[in-house]
Amino acid sequence: MDGAKSVLTTDLVQDALHKIQTGYPPVDCIICAEDISPFTGVEFLKDLRTGRHGDSPYIRGIKFVMLTAHREADLVLAVKNLDVDGYIVKPIDYNSFRPHIHDALSRQHKIKSPSEYMKVDIAKAMRLPVLLRNSTGHTLSG
Repeated sequence: MDGAKSVLTTDLVQDALHKIQTGYPPVDCIICAEDISPFTGVEFLKDLRTGRHGDSPYIRGIKFVMLTAHREADLVLAVKNLDVDGYIVKPIDYNSFRPHIHDALSRQHKIKSPSEYMKVDIAKAMRLPVLLRNSTGHTLSG
């Protein structure tokens, strides 16, 4: 992570939440896959912005970059309305990743009230098409 003083990684949302809520070490930016569990990246972003995981301006305003394989309008609109700071479509490489992160960190926006973020409908964004490939290489939609 070019220029970062430290990088914390976790595969579990609960571990990320613990690090964010304790504030130690401070988290400046979350880079999150859209397809995480036990809830999606969109739900995670909405929960942060509405204050579900802590109502401090620090937690609600953490920079958030979404990594996804999807470009569907419903997803893009939902994360835009939740003030996502960056949106990166996979596959990515270092040369395209780095500028997205720098742009996200330099982006300035005023965090809205929790009630404004509660109004953002994410239901359609969570019903994204799933593409499965069978053993013969054919794509199936699910």
